[in-house]
Amino acid sequence: MTTNDFCNWLAGFLELAKPEILNAAEIKMIKEHLDLSFGKTFPYLGPFTRLGTEQLKAGEKIHNDNMRKLNEERAARGESPVYC
Repeated sequence: MTTNDFCNWLAGFLELAKPEILNAAEIKMIKEHLDLSFGKTFPYLGPFTRLGTEQLKAGEKIHNDNMRKLNEERAARGESPVYC
């Protein structure tokens, strides 16, 4: 997903879902995705410039783990899952 793709997805999500409150986990995940999209550095993965295969797999695992946790929290509150 490109930076533009993620920003468009986030804007669409906020427009359609109209969440009144985002919890700390949701905000953290959005911030991490924005940092990833804009090439910031994560201490656990290293710089996101010229990603190697291992870094891409690690980033994908973090994303999938975050999405799973987020959707478990949303399900516990009776909310629909988020797909990304």
